[in-house]
Amino acid sequence: MNKRRIVFITLLLSMSISLIACGTKNNKSKHPTQKDTTTSTTATTKAESIYTGKPIKGEGYILHGKNVRFVVDKNGEKLGEFSVSDINKIYEENGMDPEEIYELKIYDGILYVNYYDSFDSIYAIDLNSGKSQKLATLDKDTRDLYSHGYFDIYNGKIYIGVSSYDENTPFKEYVFTINDDFTYTPAQSKFDKVISSAKDYKFIVNLDAYNGYGSLARIFDDVGFVLAENKNDIIKIFPDGKKENVTEIEGIVYAYNKDCMVYYDYSNIYSVNFDDGKKTSVLTITDNIDEYANIYANNKIYYAVEKHTDNHPTFLSIHELDLTTKSDCEIYTSTLEHGYYTFEMHENTIFCKHIIDDEYRWIRIDNNDGVYQAIDIDCPAEKVYALTYGKLVYNYKESVCPYCGTIVGTTSSTAFQLDDKYSKHAASINEKINEHLACTLDFMPTSKDECEHHEEIKDKKIFCNSYDSSVEDVLILNNQFLFIDCSFYEYGSGAAHGMVNDKQLIFDLNTGEELNPTNFYPGTRDDLDELIAKKVEEDFNRNPNKYFAEDAQGAKYNALESVGYYSISEAPIFFKEDKIIYKFAPYSVGPWASGFIEIELSYEEFCGKKTLTQVD
Repeated sequence: MNKRRIVFITLLLSMSISLIACGTKNNKSKHPTQKDTTTSTTATTKAESIYTGKPIKGEGYILHGKNVRFVVDKNGEKLGEFSVSDINKIYEENGMDPEEIYELKIYDGILYVNYYDSFDSIYAIDLNSGKSQKLATLDKDTRDLYSHGYFDIYNGKIYIGVSSYDENTPFKEYVFTINDDFTYTPAQSKFDKVISSAKDYKFIVNLDAYNGYGSLARIFDDVGFVLAENKNDIIKIFPDGKKENVTEIEGIVYAYNKDCMVYYDYSNIYSVNFDDGKKTSVLTITDNIDEYANIYANNKIYYAVEKHTDNHPTFLSIHELDLTTKSDCEIYTSTLEHGYYTFEMHENTIFCKHIIDDEYRWIRIDNNDGVYQAIDIDCPAEKVYALTYGKLVYNYKESVCPYCGTIVGTTSSTAFQLDDKYSKHAASINEKINEHLACTLDFMPTSKDECEHHEEIKDKKIFCNSYDSSVEDVLILNNQFLFIDCSFYEYGSGAAHGMVNDKQLIFDLNTGEELNPTNFYPGTRDDLDELIAKKVEEDFNRNPNKYFAEDAQGAKYNALESVGYYSISEAPIFFKEDKIIYKFAPYSVGPWASGFIEIELSYEEFCGKKTLTQVD
């Protein structure tokens, strides 16, 4: 199941989700303050095209696959693709960790990315030549760049807006002119006067949540003014610096155009008409409205709803809500076999990942005179090996308070069931898989006194309890070993976020026996601890910002403490085709924002062999 529960905050801050969280580390002594740098510095890479397909003219949009990036145009037509391994090599040649990259935009065949180091480093990569260079290093914390900021390419110029959480730090806009020879010339922002006149306000630059954040130049041309906020006050700021009061809200502005704006307060989505200031509730937020987006230029909101049945996969239903006519219609529905989905919008085009046979493919949802159709655009994103080797069985149930009728908890599980053609022991293996993934949690209240807390759940001020278990991947190696990657998510009502846990189940197809890492690792416990900790030390030297520690030795010490918590048989080791991955859970060696920190070892490092075999 989709693990996001704080849905609308997550989407609004989607460009900074990996950095805004509980327990971020203190970097106060790691890097000295730098001056703003606005000159390009070239990092030489091999001159070799990594892109195949039609030329990218103007803006292209990226659709993510597991091993590939697809590029589509504003009409949703596929232009071409490039591989993840090729682009990762370029990142690494520039001293960047691929896991710390955010792909900002593709324009005229140039991919612009932000590197999550201690300063905001913007890199430009020519997909047709493989050349890359650093565009700028901005003297701001990365979180600040996307808190109220933007990266935009408009009318031949690059605009980078930087805003700080610190109320005393003014907003700043960097401007670059794009030259034909893959160079960039710093330019002066023509809105310095507007920026200085609004020093007490934060610009609202999300014209719509999924298509990203617009520059002041683009917003002034498209809308005629930019919205800004100071606490609960929303105002319009015009290109000449004049201001006009709009309204006071208790919520977060989601999107706006020249006629109205949309905001939410965790319980409802509201529209505000700029002519008369009238506020209208247009959508009630419920748990099953799992993510939503909009194309606000045509006064329509698009959102997705999850639907559940007791023993059937999740249904995904995409809706179109017309703010003018107040009509709400379902435009697309699919059955989700794998337990999660992705729904995106670019320009006026809806994209959705959809399973066809045993493969996730990106499809486009076209509107032909009011009739919506799903179009396969030849963008295979990921094989679903659970459907190659068997099937997925889904279970869902709700805990309803017997005193007040509130849904106080939900549990769901997606279990893999092996096809018996892969093992004569399939039945016993499947029984063991079900035991691991079955959810026995009961969220039922024990007395009527708890109903006072339930009011907050009913009013959607907080989310209800939930527990999800799911199968993320399935692998068979050497026609003998079955590996099942499982994910577990538990959320307690009222918490800032839930807790996650990943584990891998291992079975011998020849015997039906359940295995664990001790069946493959020949060394001692101390050997394994030292091996993992040494890898953490090396990883820290490449990318220190995802760790709690202030130096490599501290990271190694924390790793030794963490790995020492597990026996080898229960260690969070995940076997892959040519390597193993050791996963450190959030808060073990790094903050929640870093997610699972993964350390890779080859089979030779782990067990002294190039292929995986059991210990004699």
